Amino acid sequence: MESPWVPNAVCLLLALSVTWDSAQEYRSGIYRVGGSVNLTCTNYTWNEMLFTAWEININGIKCIIADGIGKNTHDTCMDGKVLQNTTNGKSYLHIPHFKDTDGGMYTCETVYQGSNKKVHITVSAAVSPQISTRLDFRDGKREAVCSAAGGKPAASVSWRSTWNYNVTLSSTENSDGSFTVESKVILPETVSADNLICIVTQLSWRREHIMRVPPAPTSGTYQEAL
Repeated sequence: MESPWVPNAVCLLLALSVTWDSAQEYRSGIYRVGGSVNLTCTNYTWNEMLFTAWEININGIKCIIADGIGKNTHDTCMDGKVLQNTTNGKSYLHIPHFKDTDGGMYTCETVYQGSNKKVHITVSAAVSPQISTRLDFRDGKREAVCSAAGGKPAASVSWRSTWNYNVTLSSTENSDGSFTVESKVILPETVSADNLICIVTQLSWRREHIMRVPPAPTSGTYQEAL
């Protein structure tokens, strides 16, 4: 049975939108699948707030989680997401085990003494990049290339070697919102490509990935760091 205070709260929010200039804020967040996620609406505590409500829209399917002073939590999502409080009374939405299917639009509206605030958060899952290495020849010199393509967010690419080197780094945003990162290093004539290692880290991985550069113009393969 729906809690009777929730429809009243929605009506109050509509009234506030008419009578006050509510603060609107837009954010986005990318999170690792399998980890926990905490989404905050405001820095106000329950000493100042009257209630807070989260509307979650995932592929057009909406549900609400709401809480208010002296009221029981109202939850139509029923999928493990819960409202929790910090030790000093700040409210946040807790997703204990983030999944691909948790991505969507999370809209929080909080009413506090004197005004209200609405926050729109676009939530999406991290996407692993496709990583590779290759050895090119440019201007008569060997150039090692390490690529992390299609990652969301962009991967971090670095090198490990036994000599000093200069890096040319590029990052390109793709049409789907993912990123392709390429890092290039010119190898000295007397150095073997076997002595150069590419290290890639990205939000969707718990551990870094290590790739060696092939000694000839061909693609390399990666191995997970021990």
